[in-house]
Amino acid sequence: MQFIYDNIIAVLVASVVLLIIASNLQAGQKESIDATAFYSLNRHVASFKEVVLNDARCLSRVTSVSEVDSSFQFFARVSPGSSAEQLVDYRRTLGEVYDGVQTYRIERFVDGQPDGGTAFQLVDWQIEFLDASGAPASGPDAAAGLHVRLDAMTPIARSAASSPSEFEDSRWETTIHPPILNPLF
Repeated sequence: MQFIYDNIIAVLVASVVLLIIASNLQAGQKESIDATAFYSLNRHVASFKEVVLNDARCLSRVTSVSEVDSSFQFFARVSPGSSAEQLVDYRRTLGEVYDGVQTYRIERFVDGQPDGGTAFQLVDWQIEFLDASGAPASGPDAAAGLHVRLDAMTPIARSAASSPSEFEDSRWETTIHPPILNPLF
């Protein structure tokens, strides 16, 4: 009888140890997945940031900015010193809803044709023109600079202990002074 009792206790102890090991492995795997998703998000934000900065450097004239959907439309010079222009349009479209948080996606069009956009979910996207003093411009003709802000997220919770409404996010905000709008900058 003692032999059976010892074996049952040994099986229980071994089961608890195995559960602890499995739990630790699962937590480590989740952290690895979260880290990979967050790294991917930051890489995509950096790539999109370069596209926006390059477009701003090539900006030749602004046609419109919409406060309603944060769309932005302008003409950009194809190559430096060239007079050829292309119509570039950034449009915000609705994405998915994650735990009550509405997300967006930015689509980029060149001369009416789709030409990329964000590969991630945006929580916030704002683009506004600034006058020479840094205040919001009264219109595209008064613009001397451009203020861009985006807040992107990945729908993976930070840790097993966090609530599903806590997301990893990546923010980027900058003020750009395109040479064509204000040659003094």
